Amino acid sequence: MSMTAVGTAHSTSRAIASMVLLAGLDLVGAALARHWATHRSLVALVGGVAVFGLLFVVYGKSLDYAHLTTITVGWFVLLQLGVMVLDAVHGEATLSWDRVTAMVAVLALQGYLTFTA
Repeated sequence: MSMTAVGTAHSTSRAIASMVLLAGLDLVGAALARHWATHRSLVALVGGVAVFGLLFVVYGKSLDYAHLTTITVGWFVLLQLGVMVLDAVHGEATLSWDRVTAMVAVLALQGYLTFTA
């Protein structure tokens, strides 16, 4: 890992993009896994393997310009927010003001960790 790259504005934007991409890939991979489990679709199985393979590559490459903890926590936070939003969209949960406030607070704290790391 190049220590000179960590902490620059360019590496911070790449780290945030990596976190968003990791969370998106994880959500897509989980949806494909669920589809395979319920329908035994070979396309979903192959697609899921490809998506999680890509996720592994993105995760490894993101460590070139950001710290492991920053990437991992950011990925986890964005993934959890994505799951909550998807549950609300599908009517399986409601997004009350206290949940939205907590989501904003978590994102603000993650931003603090990302920009000060």
